[in-house]
Amino acid sequence: RWTAALGIDLEKESKFDLGIARDRADLRSRSADECLALLDQVLHDCATAGSNFPHRLIGRIDRLCERLAEEDLPRDSDLAASVLYEFDPSLTEVTFEDYRAGAALITMRHQRRLSVPVDAVIRLFDLDWDWMNEKISHCLSKAADREDILGILRLFPALPWYARLYLCSALENNRHPGLEEEIAGVAAKEPSSELRYHFAYVLATYGTPETREAARRLIASLPPSPEKEPVQRLLYVWGRLLGEEWEELDRWQAKFEREKKLLENQQFRLQHMDIQWHLRTPEELLQHLAKTPPYHSPKVVLEKMIERLDEMIPALLGVLERFVEAPESFDEDRDWLTLTTAAFLLAQARETRAFQPLVALLSLPRDQVRELWDEMLADSMGRILASVYDGDESALRGLIENPEIEEYARGSAAIQCLEALVEAGHFSREDLETYYGELLESKLEKSPGLVWDSICLSVSHYGFVSLLPAVKKAFAEEICNPAFNSLEEIVASIGKTGSPSSFNTSLIDDTIAEFDGWACFQPE
Repeated sequence: RWTAALGIDLEKESKFDLGIARDRADLRSRSADECLALLDQVLHDCATAGSNFPHRLIGRIDRLCERLAEEDLPRDSDLAASVLYEFDPSLTEVTFEDYRAGAALITMRHQRRLSVPVDAVIRLFDLDWDWMNEKISHCLSKAADREDILGILRLFPALPWYARLYLCSALENNRHPGLEEEIAGVAAKEPSSELRYHFAYVLATYGTPETREAARRLIASLPPSPEKEPVQRLLYVWGRLLGEEWEELDRWQAKFEREKKLLENQQFRLQHMDIQWHLRTPEELLQHLAKTPPYHSPKVVLEKMIERLDEMIPALLGVLERFVEAPESFDEDRDWLTLTTAAFLLAQARETRAFQPLVALLSLPRDQVRELWDEMLADSMGRILASVYDGDESALRGLIENPEIEEYARGSAAIQCLEALVEAGHFSREDLETYYGELLESKLEKSPGLVWDSICLSVSHYGFVSLLPAVKKAFAEEICNPAFNSLEEIVASIGKTGSPSSFNTSLIDDTIAEFDGWACFQPE
């Protein structure tokens, strides 16, 4: 009875330590939350012990992890697996023979069950625990916040070589702005030349002007080695991608552009590396977008822009304003994707400051309007206008009523915008009926055009029976094109409720979904 109460099986444990048995029995009487708090405290004790490290606590850590595995927490190997799979879903099999409690410490900390500083966990290197390998360090740094990375960097000089190697590699996967100087300082003091090459690569992948310069200085100070080439290639691709000019660019061009396809692949890969995005300014994100190769979806950079949409808005407005001021500077190969994306993202953000620049761009001479917007005039520009509408009805009317405006800007974009505004509740059906009556009676030029055809079709869609005489008159005067929509079809449908709209009248809510079906992003 006495041994059973302590959780001891005498048949299996012919030798046991009574203190350990008491500890296990005590822990079994505590809840999982209490055991987590005890584990946190033990780890804090280890972190603050200095040179007098309390080795007696190692067994305590083991027993706490055993106890937690019995309760509502999975075993330490399952905990570690959950984080490894989270960061690398391609893993099919992971063994944890050597991870033991260390894996549990890292993963429970990642799950925010523990508050112990990350450098306190890494100090267990000094105890020669054989659980810290490259994948675990990857998990550790991937989950680390800014203060954690600072703690790791402070700890670097005291760690053994293999630990510095793993953590240096892992730093590539965790980027926090403002740590470039600290990383460069640790790299400068690194005694191992092999690790200095790794540090140069880390600095190069950060991709800011400061870290690129630090990487160039560091790599120039190192002796010739095959380890230099990955860093040089990365710096070269950054230079080409961002349009930089520096003396090494020409020399490396001959080395890295022997195959043009290789450079394109490197550029595309660099654009889509997760490690760079949160360090890029909005303007740099737009530069990355502009460099998207033909037939490649810009989905990744779009996701990063949308995550920071409020921060992106001034730069996106700047894109529109640039072409309002200098429409002749537009180059289709260089600027089309940037302009298109700016219009869609501003619409998704409901940024009303975009309405007037868009109206100005649609009011340009016909050839320039077609060059800027192409098929968007018929497909989505009206929905974009409605999404950013600022309430200036006169500006919208000006697009429709001005015979000098490009016909698709009038008859597709502007009329689609009116319908979308009605569906969104900005205009009433009665106001639209009144305005269509004014247009058909006196405000439109008496010459055939898409604006007439679209209005007559919209009259049919909304069932404006009062306007049917004006529509019949337009057909009688041969202003409307019967091939676009016949008078008989209009008369037949005008009294029916639920007649399908001639336009998609939804506002822009998801730019990525809008782009997904576009043929220009399909490799085939």
